[in-house]
Amino acid sequence: MGRPYIPASTLKGVVRESCERLSRALGYPEPADPHTSAFASASDFLPLAKVESPVDALFGNRYEGGELFFRDAYQLAEEMPPTTQVTSRTAMYRGLRTARTKHLFSTEYAGGGTFLTTVDGYHRQLVTTGDGAVPFAYCVMIAGILNVDRMGGDKSSGAGAINLHVTKLSYNGRAIELLRILENLGDSDLVELYTLFRADQMKEGS
Repeated sequence: MGRPYIPASTLKGVVRESCERLSRALGYPEPADPHTSAFASASDFLPLAKVESPVDALFGNRYEGGELFFRDAYQLAEEMPPTTQVTSRTAMYRGLRTARTKHLFSTEYAGGGTFLTTVDGYHRQLVTTGDGAVPFAYCVMIAGILNVDRMGGDKSSGAGAINLHVTKLSYNGRAIELLRILENLGDSDLVELYTLFRADQMKEGS
């Protein structure tokens, strides 16, 4: 289409990584590692209705795919044409600080701009505190999205700085305020509540 864009798969991977860090910081059960071939625990291969981690419930595991759909983020048409800059360089041996042979490459960087995308989720068995309440996992995901500040292969060199903003939220067709989501995460009893509700849900489903 001749427009800079961020692939949906890249967005999903970066957001999942951010959600995993946040989940650990808040004290939720450890999510499965999607990048390893080894099974760390039995929960790595369970139906999503039975997994303990809210991150696994959202993004899926080896047994079942998560019903979470990211779309490519395209730069707004009114900002076209984009400004880009091509930089050529070589990879280096960090210890020797010498150039690697056959590692000359070029990267094209897009200038500042606004990119727009949407994320949809279709989950049936996420843990909530009651009818109409936003599930715990969605609260973690929204905060995880807002915590992303870098994206791309050159993050270590300072490239790929981004600011993510949520412009619209809805749950079951009902508009939700972002502040309400973040307030839920600030509740010190949230993890304990999640554990209790998940245990009750498991009993009802057994």
